[in-house]
Amino acid sequence: MINILLLSAGTNACYHIAKTLKEKFPAKFKIIGADINEKHLIPTCNYLDVFYQVPYNNAPGYYEKIIEICRAEHVEFLIPSFDADQKMFYPENKDLQKLGVTSFGTSIDTLPIYDNKIKMADFLKQHGLPVPNNYAKTDINPDTEYMVKPINGVGSIGATVYSGRDIMGRNTENYVIQEKCFEPEITMECFHYGNIFSCVCRERIAAKSGVCVKGRIFNDEKLADIGRKFTSVLHAPYIFNLQFMKNSSGEYVITDVNLRTAGGMSMACAAGWDEVSALANIMLCKSGTEISKHVPQNIHETFIMRAYTDIITFRTK
Repeated sequence: MINILLLSAGTNACYHIAKTLKEKFPAKFKIIGADINEKHLIPTCNYLDVFYQVPYNNAPGYYEKIIEICRAEHVEFLIPSFDADQKMFYPENKDLQKLGVTSFGTSIDTLPIYDNKIKMADFLKQHGLPVPNNYAKTDINPDTEYMVKPINGVGSIGATVYSGRDIMGRNTENYVIQEKCFEPEITMECFHYGNIFSCVCRERIAAKSGVCVKGRIFNDEKLADIGRKFTSVLHAPYIFNLQFMKNSSGEYVITDVNLRTAGGMSMACAAGWDEVSALANIMLCKSGTEISKHVPQNIHETFIMRAYTDIITFRTK
C-alpha cells in the first residue's frame, strides 16, 4: 500500500480525493488524514485509515506535528490543501525529503510569486498572459467601480467591489485595486505532468460559501491555450486551477491563480474528467498513456448540480 497524507482533511477537495482513492483503487492506498476537528466532525472520516487531530496551521507546534506524523506513518506522498500548508510543505522541504515524502504542493521557486497577488499579476502580464488592470490609489476614478482584494487573500475572502470614492477613504496598503470584471466566472481545472496538459472549464452558475453548487462543465480551446502557456512560464504543481472573468472589453482575463486542489473538483469528475485518478496513477508509477486517459482532452458539455448528502460519522452503540 502507498501511504498518503491529506492535510486539512475535512475540506471538500480532500473528501473527494479520499473517496476516489478508496472506491477506484481499493487496497492500493493507506490514507492518513490530519485536521483541526475531531475525526467524527469531518465528512472524510469514513475514507480514512488513520486520523490525527492537529493544531491550526498557524499555531506553535503544527509544523513539527505534521513532520512527526510523516515519520510515524511512513508517509510517501503529501497533499497540502490550503495555501498556508503549501508555504511549509513544499516539494523541496528538506525535512520531507529526509523522510522520503513527496509533496504535491507548489515549488519553493514559485511560492514568492504565488504569495502575492500583485507579484503574480505583474509576472503573468510580463509573460503575455491576460490579467485585469491593477491601479494605484492615486490613479483611480471616484465614479468608477473597482474590485479590491487582499494582496495575500485566499479564495474570495475579503474581495469586495467599491467605488473609487469609497476606496479613497480606506486604507488599501495590503490590498490590490483591480478593474471590475464581469460574468461568466470560469474556473479552469488543470492537470500538468511532464508533457501531459489537460484542462476542463467550469462555469459558476451558482455558489454557496465561495464553492460552486451549480455549474456547466465544458472545453474551451482559447482558455486551454492560456493554461498551456501558464505552465510553460511558471513551475506549477500537477493539479491547479485558474479563474477567469471578462474585462470591460469582453476578453477573458485571469482573475485568480490557485495552485492547489479546487473545492468543486468533484463536479469535473462527474463530467468524466478525473484528475484524482490521474494523480493516483502517478503514485502507482503508471505510464503516461494510463495517466492521461483519466483526464481526456475533450468532454461533452455537462450541467451539474451539487446536492447535499447526509453522512453518518459516529453512532453510539
